[in-house]
Amino acid sequence: MTARLLNPRQQAILEFLATWEASPAAYHPPTVREVMHGAGLQSTSHVAYHLTKLVAAGYITMEQTLTRTVRLTRWGKEYGDASHHPTD
Repeated sequence: MTARLLNPRQQAILEFLATWEASPAAYHPPTVREVMHGAGLQSTSHVAYHLTKLVAAGYITMEQTLTRTVRLTRWGKEYGDASHHPTD
């Protein structure tokens, strides 16, 4: 899969999810509201929109009808790792 350009909000969401999954307390995925606060966004509807785009791009998986189902895919984890550990 080739990397797709992400907008700053999508980058913030992926970075938040990578941080969340790396946390020892991450025994469950975050809610949309937790993603909203963690990524610094203002609206849960905007978060839902960007999550849908990230699913389509292959960075995350989630089930639309259930809560707490957002998970990084292998591509999302690689993106999150790269954003937290830039190589110079």
